[in-house]
Amino acid sequence: MKKHGRSLSFIFPVGVITVVLALMWFNQGRAQSRQDSMYQYVEQLSEIIDRSRENYYKDVDVDKMMEGAIKGAVAALHDPYSFYQAPQAQQREREDLFYGQFGGLGIRIYADRQGERALVKVSSVLPNTPARREGIQAGDTIIEVDGDSVVLGGPTGLTMDDVVSKLRGRVGEPVTITVARRNHVGTTEITLTREVIKPRSVEWEILEPGIGYTRLDSFKNQTSTEFEAAVNAMKAATDLRSIIIDLRANRGGLLTAAREVSDAFLSKGRIVSTKGREGGRKEFDREYLANADLLVSDDVEVVILIDGNSASGSEIVAGAIKDHDRGILVGEKTFGKGVVQQRFVLESGGALSLTISSYFTPDGTSIDGEGISPDVPVEPARLTDEEAFARQHARDERIVDDFVIGFLEGYEDEHAETPKDFATLEPSLPELTAILEKENIRLSEKTIWLEARNIFDLNVGTERLVDRDNDEALTEALRVIQEVGVAKVLSGAYPPPVAVETEETAVVN
Repeated sequence: MKKHGRSLSFIFPVGVITVVLALMWFNQGRAQSRQDSMYQYVEQLSEIIDRSRENYYKDVDVDKMMEGAIKGAVAALHDPYSFYQAPQAQQREREDLFYGQFGGLGIRIYADRQGERALVKVSSVLPNTPARREGIQAGDTIIEVDGDSVVLGGPTGLTMDDVVSKLRGRVGEPVTITVARRNHVGTTEITLTREVIKPRSVEWEILEPGIGYTRLDSFKNQTSTEFEAAVNAMKAATDLRSIIIDLRANRGGLLTAAREVSDAFLSKGRIVSTKGREGGRKEFDREYLANADLLVSDDVEVVILIDGNSASGSEIVAGAIKDHDRGILVGEKTFGKGVVQQRFVLESGGALSLTISSYFTPDGTSIDGEGISPDVPVEPARLTDEEAFARQHARDERIVDDFVIGFLEGYEDEHAETPKDFATLEPSLPELTAILEKENIRLSEKTIWLEARNIFDLNVGTERLVDRDNDEALTEALRVIQEVGVAKVLSGAYPPPVAVETEETAVVN
């Protein structure tokens, strides 16, 4: 028995070693097999590109084929949030999200579509920037940048991202833009020196005594600092009793920024948690808790405006506020993006965006694909199919554009200045309606008014933080605060839904 016992005690570790060696050999074999398979695919890809370069009936851009192959490999994950990020796009994102600044001119631009092509136009000029000092104006059309045409689409295939890359660059370096201006013959070349541009992600305004409003357009590295400054400014401007946070059209950004904004209202409990795949990296499983310090005290009512384009970081904030009963949500159901991505910088340049985890609201709910429902629904006003078609027809034919620009040219000729108030054009709207009807385009009075005002604003540089006459979700939020009370809604008393219509925004450069 002793001998048998000693034999067993000896055989056991030998058996373990044998199994371990077998597993190591098996895993090495699998790893080698995977590596061999990868080499085989690389060789096939190289052969495909060589054959294409030798035999395709047009010149082949090898770099584009390689980039396409990389994008295709990531697309095989079937995840819309996992993708290859080219070096240029990676740099742009780092400037916008992480650094919060870039070398630029200080203009907001948009694509003015004209058939299959589009012109790049200036919608507004930021104060204290090179563009403002050199006299760039809203409504200017940028024809060239450093001698290169920037007409979008058509045979050039140029995109707005391409134009942004041309306008941005190293601080201190010059850039020459060629612009065309209303009521001016020909074009003008203007050379500007790029400076540090710091677009804000947070804006604020006092709507009524005691009621503050702040809009967050994204969650960037500096957003929580800007948000704190905005809240403190509102406190200084009024006896702040209610705050409306507008997260509509906010597609998200950095998880840390969303957590920090949420933390401004919560003194305890979970803000959000994340979980990666089973057996994956432990650092992808995290829980983010609120700190005891409050930026916004519990006696300040909180209303958050949301819509179908409120996603990711916006949903983290909305979910935290809702689950903790800290405030109410007004508007439409959110987008439903409940996953987290990380950018993995590639040694060869660019980055790989990969979904690494799902996130959960404080009560453990995953909103991915589901969204978050508002406490007070405000459904958007929908155009009928017939009116939507008519509006698109008017846009394609540029009827409203031409009318508004014609009005501006006439006004500038007569008064030697650009009108800033849309009220100057409003008396002429019946004439626009008659022109549309002559083309068999029938639109409601409000739709014509909104279309004309939007084009007017873009061409004279008017920017509206709030639009109380037409923003029915905001109107409903104010009604709840002033007439119903947030606490009453939290207890289950829902105001009736109303309708809302939205407008477009522009890009900063």
